[in-house]
Amino acid sequence: MYRRDAHNLACLFAISMPAIVFVNAFAALGDWLPNPTVSVDSQDDSGPDISGLDIGFRPEEDGFSFENYGDELGPVDLTAVEMQRLFGNSVCAGDDECTLIPNARRWMKENNKEMAGGHCEGMAVLSLLFYFGLADPEKFGGATTHDLKIEGNELLQREIAYWWATQTTSPAQEDSVDGPNEALKALEKTFQAGEDASDTWTVGVSMEDGSGDHAVTPFAVQDRGNGIYEISVYDNNYPDETKVINVDSNDNTFTYETSTNPEEEVESVHRTWPKPLRHQWQAGAAEMRLLPGG
Repeated sequence: MYRRDAHNLACLFAISMPAIVFVNAFAALGDWLPNPTVSVDSQDDSGPDISGLDIGFRPEEDGFSFENYGDELGPVDLTAVEMQRLFGNSVCAGDDECTLIPNARRWMKENNKEMAGGHCEGMAVLSLLFYFGLADPEKFGGATTHDLKIEGNELLQREIAYWWATQTTSPAQEDSVDGPNEALKALEKTFQAGEDASDTWTVGVSMEDGSGDHAVTPFAVQDRGNGIYEISVYDNNYPDETKVINVDSNDNTFTYETSTNPEEEVESVHRTWPKPLRHQWQAGAAEMRLLPGG
């Protein structure tokens, strides 16, 4: 599990989401932002033509200064306001204050409960929104993303929860690109635009047994030669650090090393693609999925 505090909490995907093992770059921005422009035309196993692509995001400047958190802060997560943003007036009972209908209230409570395991997806997405100027950190109390504080900041807590919840809704669960090599190709198309990139991605990783799902933010890809690629990511469990996912395009595999505790030996996550699946949404299935963002 990939939170590195005493609670050892994982950033769990929502109840209605499958546990995706390596890359699950959710369409977290999807319908809420301009239409996606990235497309992947081919579906072969060869590696992409990447020499070094970078959107310019840097964790020490553009990431949050605080770690991924669970329920230890007593955060305010989804409220009726965020539910109405997600689903429109259909979740309201008809009054001006949007009293949630029973099914909507139950869905909100279930997903808020899941966020006790971590808010990684929301942090991964919102940091990119701030970086691309699609959201303003000053609205939440800071001149920059890195200036923001989470403790006692209900408005920011709710915004992170909102973007966490988008992974459970359309279009995040629909369109996908499967396999490490195909994910590299999609990232190539996005990162070629550098700081002008309009598409965004989050990447999901998990332990070898499928546990500890966690979302990180990719911002650069480097070709190391001989079919080996490095995906640089902002891991919100490790503020101010750049972490690296290694992909071997020769056999379509990846490796990511992290730790639940910085004083403990790192744990290595390794996956081969393809691998037989017992069920399409089986937790621990060797699946790598990338969906277009806004």
